Amino acid sequence: MKNHCIEHTEIAKLEQFATDHDMESMTSPKYRRDMAYFIANNAHRGNCVCQVGCYKGGLSIILAYLCKLLGKKLVICEIDRGYAEFVREKMILLGYEDIVQIHVAPFTMFVANGLFPERTLLRKR
Repeated sequence: MKNHCIEHTEIAKLEQFATDHDMESMTSPKYRRDMAYFIANNAHRGNCVCQVGCYKGGLSIILAYLCKLLGKKLVICEIDRGYAEFVREKMILLGYEDIVQIHVAPFTMFVANGLFPERTLLRKR
């Protein structure tokens, strides 16, 4: 794995920011790092990252950091307006509002309405 663009200290700062601002994540630190490496190593395959469900944004701010670093967009689909607004406010605080789009909709509606971006980097589970 290359991982040459990932600043581990920046990710650690973002994780601390998340802790300080009640931005819990449903994912483990290892998962967040693995996703960061996957995106960095496969960035040439797409022009944006799509996150389905952001909860309180613990993973979202790391994805936004990577997207900004790699010149990509982050598109988030979240069904809970409260979580979406909470995460939007944090993205503004971090200066990521220019690269992040947050849509409040169920995923099926998100796709049916054509909001799913072309050339999105996908990861199979």
